[in-house]
Amino acid sequence: MTPPKWSDFGQLGAHFAANASRYLAQFALWLALFTMALTVLGHRPSQFIPSFAFLYVFSLLIFVFGQWSQANLL
Repeated sequence: MTPPKWSDFGQLGAHFAANASRYLAQFALWLALFTMALTVLGHRPSQFIPSFAFLYVFSLLIFVFGQWSQANLL
């Protein structure tokens, strides 16, 4: 599921279009597991879920920019 090195947004879009269900399943799995664990520890899911969603998207963006072909030229 690692995005290949990409040089234009068309390649990146094609990767995410082909693997959208995998990314959503990964998000849902981790969200469910962490939410259950935090609920057992006494935390409210309503406070955790937005933060987790932000961190997941942010980490995905960092990973994608790391796969950009121009990022390796510096």
